[in-house]
Amino acid sequence: MEVFFDNDVVIKLAQYGLLEPLLEIVYQCECKTFVLPTLRYVAGVGNPKRAARIFTSLDKLEAVERLINASEQAEINQATIAQLVSTISKPGLDPGELILIGCAAESSASTGIVIGDKRAIQALNSITELTDLLSRCLIIMLEHAIKKLLSSIDESFVIEKINTNTAVDISIRICFSSARVDTIQQVFEALDSYIRAQEMNCQNLSFFK
Repeated sequence: MEVFFDNDVVIKLAQYGLLEPLLEIVYQCECKTFVLPTLRYVAGVGNPKRAARIFTSLDKLEAVERLINASEQAEINQATIAQLVSTISKPGLDPGELILIGCAAESSASTGIVIGDKRAIQALNSITELTDLLSRCLIIMLEHAIKKLLSSIDESFVIEKINTNTAVDISIRICFSSARVDTIQQVFEALDSYIRAQEMNCQNLSFFK
C-alpha cells in the first residue's frame, strides 16, 4: 500500500510521541510512505525556534525527520489530475490535502490517505469527481491510527503518551478521558464512535478497517 500523510496528522502523532511506533507498524507492512513538501517547514526542521514552539522534546522532531527521509514527496504527475485538482475550490480542503488526494487518485496501487481534519473528509465526500477517482483509496483518520497503535503495542504506553499530551487533539482527549488498561474497551468504543460518524456522513468514501 502507498500511504500519504497529511501534515496535521504527522505533527499530532509526533507531539504525542507516537509517530515513531506507528511508522514501525507501517514499514513492517511494507507500505511506501509519501509526505507533503511543506512538512519540513511546518515541523520546523532546520528551524529550532519554530520546532521548539511545536514539540516539547527533540526526539519528537527527529521522528518527523525520519519520516521525511524515509518517504517520497507527494507530487501530482498526471496533467489531467493536476488540472482537475487545480479547478477545485472547496471550503474545508486546503492545497496540501488536494495534493494528497490527487496523488492517491493517480496511483495504480492500493492507497491510504492519513488525514485528521474531519471537515476536509466531509468536503471530499461531496466532490463526486474526486470520490470516483478514489475507489481504491482508504481514508485513515487519526482515530484509526490510535486504534492500530493500541492493538499493536503496549496499551499502557499509548495511554501514557496521550494522557500526558492532552492538548494535542480534543477528540482523542475525550476518548482517553480516565483511560486505563482495564477500561481499554471503552476507549476503543469511543474511537469507533468518531469513526462511525464519519462513515455514516461520508458514504462516497471508503474507510480503513
